[in-house]
Amino acid sequence: MKLRNRFLCIVILPLFASLFLFSAISLWMLENSARDRLQNEVQTITHAIRIPLSYALENDRSNAMQKSLSTTFEFQNIYGAYIFAPDGSHLTGIGMGKNAFEPDTIRRVAEHYEEFGQHVSEGSLNFYAYLAPLTNQRGQVIGVLQVNRVESPLDSYINMITLVALFIFVAGISWVIFIVWWGFKHHIDNPLKHLHHTMRRVATGDRRQRASLLGATEFRELATVFNQMMESIDERDREVLDRQQKEIELERELRQSRKLAEIGILAAGVAHELGSPLTVIKGQARRLAPQVPPDQQFRVARIHSEVDRMTGIIRELINLGRQHQLNRRPTSLQALVTDACKLLEGLVAERATEVCLAPPLRDKDIEIHVDRERFQQALINLIKNAVQASPNERVTINGEIDTGGTARISVSDSGDGIGEIDHAQLFTPFYTTKPVGQGSGLGLSVTHRTLEDHGGRVEVSDGDHGGAVFTLVLPPSHEEDRDDVDDTTGRG
Repeated sequence: MKLRNRFLCIVILPLFASLFLFSAISLWMLENSARDRLQNEVQTITHAIRIPLSYALENDRSNAMQKSLSTTFEFQNIYGAYIFAPDGSHLTGIGMGKNAFEPDTIRRVAEHYEEFGQHVSEGSLNFYAYLAPLTNQRGQVIGVLQVNRVESPLDSYINMITLVALFIFVAGISWVIFIVWWGFKHHIDNPLKHLHHTMRRVATGDRRQRASLLGATEFRELATVFNQMMESIDERDREVLDRQQKEIELERELRQSRKLAEIGILAAGVAHELGSPLTVIKGQARRLAPQVPPDQQFRVARIHSEVDRMTGIIRELINLGRQHQLNRRPTSLQALVTDACKLLEGLVAERATEVCLAPPLRDKDIEIHVDRERFQQALINLIKNAVQASPNERVTINGEIDTGGTARISVSDSGDGIGEIDHAQLFTPFYTTKPVGQGSGLGLSVTHRTLEDHGGRVEVSDGDHGGAVFTLVLPPSHEEDRDDVDDTTGRG
């Protein structure tokens, strides 16, 4: 059963039933009181005229009987007065209501010497008729007296009040039930339905649902508490997701660290095994160079170039896998960029690429706190990749320090950009998008490792006008100093 119906059945209906019962008993008692008063008055009038009527009847004095009967009409609301023989036959009388009783009733009163009365309706009138025996001096019943008295206006008014009260009570209870139903529906049922609907939506998995603040203060407080509970659940879910994401990131970094450690071990072995043979090859090629015909000198140069490339790869592997002791000191970013560009002058000229500095790096010097040698190598790797990706185009280098002390150095190229598939693997060792023989796939890995050692990171995004933007983000210098202390403590 719904709450609304239960409320009506348990509270409203019992309340009105109690009121109706109390009112009915009160009206019934009032009506009985009026009837008793009417009966007592008729009995009093009957007893008052019974003695003279008995004497006149015993002595057969008709005039005396008529006169005595007439005196009854001096009392208010007398409707009729009659004298009947003991056998029930009519002897004399005046007024109306002669046939109020059956002859058998009159004979029974005469035989048993008892009085009897009843309420009678005749047309639109209601009256009370009363029978009393008339006796002679010897106590013998010689007749029966009937006195009729009309109910007073008060009695009729009480009857009318009873009917009106019943009608008003029925109309009132109907109206009150409607008002209670309407008020319950709009102020209790509707807020509960809305809250129930919201909870069902949440139970099906839609946790974005929130309860509206409807109805009375209690319902508003309940909806507010429900919304706060859902916000807390959402906050905890977000914390769990963030924690899971961090765990996944930490796991990825752990795998990367293990991979780098394995590469470091491999690099140490490769450097040891290949270093001496490469030195011998390069030395023999230098000794053979004077004996090679001029038209074959390019082959000797090719040997020198490939040996240098292999030596550079071994060096990058060693740098990637080795634990470095950072030697941070204040360094001019403008000087780092200038030196890196000078080291790449040959490649820049070969690719016909324009390398330019953007403000504020072009207009003023910016000081950063880094290991100069390693950070410059990271810059060289980024600028080299940008130049190779932008032949006959422009490479822009920008640097700034925000109000919090975080330094951001970006290198933007005008190439084809980086595909979504390549984004996830850019910093994986040996992964490269360059043609075979043009890249080892270690440059970005070394750069990423360098920035991690500095407590920073490498960000990759698409340029506003095409190409890619690599940004080196360095934390404020006081954070770097703290990291250096932590690293030194850990190694000690």
